[in-house]
Amino acid sequence: MDHARDLLHMINHFRLEMPMPLVGIGHSLGANILCNLAFIHPRLLSTTVFLDPVIQHQATSPRGVNPAQASTFRRDIWPSRSEAETTFRKQKFYQSWDPRVLERWCKFGLRETPS
Repeated sequence: MDHARDLLHMINHFRLEMPMPLVGIGHSLGANILCNLAFIHPRLLSTTVFLDPVIQHQATSPRGVNPAQASTFRRDIWPSRSEAETTFRKQKFYQSWDPRVLERWCKFGLRETPS
């Protein structure tokens, strides 16, 4: 919640300079922080958009892994898009996703390299 508190201080300081309506867009851990901010200050944002949010009940997982740390070491380069998709489909984490969401993740969540 420290990040959300820092955002709240910044928002209170610059409130008069902010054009309304405000739309909050957050990706991954940023989406989690944005969600916390929306709970702390419910009338601030007119819309929130969360892209691939980190959703968990604790700051660390039961194994003590910080989500930001875990994503640092996540594989992000694949020989082919199809190999990435095959690997994702074998992983328990992705098997819990709705198949349509996984399909779209594989289509739009990966990019060709070099970029």
